[in-house]
This record gives sequence, structure tokens and C-alpha cells, in this order.
Amino acid sequence: FVGLWLASALLLTAAGGAAQDPVAPPRAPGAKATFVRLGEGKATPAHARARLLSLAVERGETPSPFLEPGLFRATYEAVLVLPARERVRFRIDGRGTATLHVNGEQVLDGALRAGKPLETPAEVRLKKGDNELRVVFESQAMGDGQFRLQWSGAGFGFEPIAPERLSFAADDAE
Repeated sequence: FVGLWLASALLLTAAGGAAQDPVAPPRAPGAKATFVRLGEGKATPAHARARLLSLAVERGETPSPFLEPGLFRATYEAVLVLPARERVRFRIDGRGTATLHVNGEQVLDGALRAGKPLETPAEVRLKKGDNELRVVFESQAMGDGQFRLQWSGAGFGFEPIAPERLSFAADDAE
């Protein structure tokens, strides 16, 4: 059995391909967005793919055609792949409340107000390869709100994370 595995790994390498993890699901571009109406009644989630880690919903509108207008929670999940380790800062601006987790660690949490963004007090260390991002946003009481996640590094100022850097497990689209 071990010999068969080793032979197939060598064959893949010799053929110019890398031995890939057969368990790893394929990835879709962007971020997975999950929207849930908060308040009365049963909360049925609606799922979508988002290009960017941002959202804007005006009063009387909804983030998804599958939700009723009103208070809602949006959860954005994505993998940010980096070719090398990097130290960056994150900033979220908008209206509502937001929490940002990077690789399972909470780095931002608080209320968003116009002109007063949340910003990491220190640089966040990102590892080479996959870095998991999770933004949880709650709208204001009337269902309106917005958020935009930005980052900055040694060679660039605050800007949105480019969509081509974001992905999520394709079989997780629900």
C-alpha cells in the first residue's frame, strides 16, 4: 500500500504535476456571504458569493431577495492566500457593528459610525499560504447599514483586498 502511494506521488511529480490533497475541496473566487434576518420568527439563512468584503444596504432594502427588510446579520468568510508572510493593518468603516477574525483570532470588534472606522491598533501577522478571514456584521435597527474591510501593508496604504486574492470552499456555497 505504501509503495503504491509513493509510486503514484512520484508519477505525478515526474509528470510535472504536484501531488494534491484529494480531500481539499475546490475553491470558488470571492467570499461566502451568509445573511440572516434577526428579530421575530425563525431565522432562515440566505447564502451568496461576494466579490469584496463589503456591503451597503439602505433602509427598506435587504441584503438578499430571500430576506424580509429589517435588522439582519451578514457573515462573510474567505481565505486570503499570500505568497509570503506579511504584517498588515485592517480597517472597517461603515454603519452598524462589525467583528473581524483572522485565522480564528478576533482582531476588531465594535460599532461603526460615519467617519470613525475601526482599525487594528497594531499590525496583524499573516502567514504564508492560507489565512482565514471572517467578518460578522449587524445592521442598524431599521435594517440599514454598510461596511467595507480594507487593509494596508509595508508597500501600500489602506485599500480593499483585491477580489482575486479571496476564495472559499466551492462545496460550501450551499
